Amino acid sequence: MLFTRARLENCLLPGALVASLALLVGCSKSEATATTPANTTTDLGSATGSDAASDVAKAGDTPAATDAGKEVTGPPKCVFPAPVGARCNPYPQCDSGCAAGDVCTIFNDGTKTVIDCRAKGDVSKGGTCDHTKGPWCAEGACVQGKCRRFCVDPVDCSEGGTAVAACDTIAGVPGKPTACGEAHALCEPLTPDAGCGASETCYLEGEGGLCMAATGAGKQGATCTKTSDCVGGLACVKDDAGALICGALCNVDPAASSACDTACTGKLYTAKASGPYGACYEPKNPPPTCDLVAQDCQDSGKGCYLAGSHGMVCLPQGAQNAGDACQQHTACKKGLACAGGKCVKVCDPKAPAQPTCGSQAWLTCNAVPDLPAVGLCNDPGPPADPCNVVAQDCKDATKGCYSTDKGDVCLPKGTVPKGGKCDKAGACVPGLYCLVSACRPICDPKDAAHATCDTGAAANCVAIPGSAGGYCDE
Repeated sequence: MLFTRARLENCLLPGALVASLALLVGCSKSEATATTPANTTTDLGSATGSDAASDVAKAGDTPAATDAGKEVTGPPKCVFPAPVGARCNPYPQCDSGCAAGDVCTIFNDGTKTVIDCRAKGDVSKGGTCDHTKGPWCAEGACVQGKCRRFCVDPVDCSEGGTAVAACDTIAGVPGKPTACGEAHALCEPLTPDAGCGASETCYLEGEGGLCMAATGAGKQGATCTKTSDCVGGLACVKDDAGALICGALCNVDPAASSACDTACTGKLYTAKASGPYGACYEPKNPPPTCDLVAQDCQDSGKGCYLAGSHGMVCLPQGAQNAGDACQQHTACKKGLACAGGKCVKVCDPKAPAQPTCGSQAWLTCNAVPDLPAVGLCNDPGPPADPCNVVAQDCKDATKGCYSTDKGDVCLPKGTVPKGGKCDKAGACVPGLYCLVSACRPICDPKDAAHATCDTGAAANCVAIPGSAGGYCDE
């Protein structure tokens, strides 16, 4: 199967580069064995136009970016037949069938464009060429006046983990051969002026950034059809009315320095840009305000969320439960907020009791800075109940005394017997200590008899740091 950019976007998560030719989650068996090229094209003489995506429009006819520094590996042998009508095989790892000193390339034989063997040229990859009268490429084919490598997969176009290029069909050539497009360096779209050339900027493409020609002039709120219509640092995204507009990029992680909650001053943001990125937009239909604690939105499918400088507004509720991981408030169900990377219950810090947080006495409702009427539930864990691990003197009959990193404390009795496997303090029955995943007898380092050890006085009672007891080392 030919994995061009268009095909990858259908089979993979947006922006992912494929690392093999077959094992793709979500592609059918027929898709994984097909050999018909996708309809992404690169013209021999001129560049094609770019398309727009549903949530974030593509920056141009480019590959999706991966995380900087990650390098993909290609197929180890010839896996693709020669194009139909070709007189040689131009693809990587394949025997071209050409004589020594010749290369399998594309040229005009005087009457038509063909794929055939001809004398190796002296223009290296990326150099200027002419597929009709020369100069000729040392390898690959002359595409849009530049020497490009043939490819069967974006892997063939990888530039050592620092740049990527699309593997596209070359238009106007019989057999629809494929070659690498222009390579683009990887970059960080939140800092578009860093790491790119003088006439380039960093555009969001897929889940990362690519250095591309700075052709866009669209500023915040300007209409667009693709991200390259915007200036660097912005992406072409849908606003709340469904219109494509240029929006400033931000990070959907509330803990990030460029967090959308603080970066989108006076605006809302969409988390649908790509990867960890969101984009700020001015809502055409501002959502109604609400009370974060009361959760008084009229629409049952919406919850009250904190939306930066817009304050508390009604937005579609998320699906994450309390304790689940999150990157933004709207990822959580209504009545929850994203704090410390987890969904946390919202509560009223002025209420005398905290039924929202739970019935345990140690649960607290901590007021949010700058929002004294809003609190978040905090669970510091039960207070320490000190005891003596040797004497086993817990007053509660349902608890035993255990050695922990906080000293000897009373915890609910464990059930794992001596010698059994354990994973934490409190897993063993009282009188045993969990060490190296096994329950061992506790002893008194001050008692030379070591009565609780199997070998008695012959055993070594090793003191447990911060504890009144030790464990039998025998």
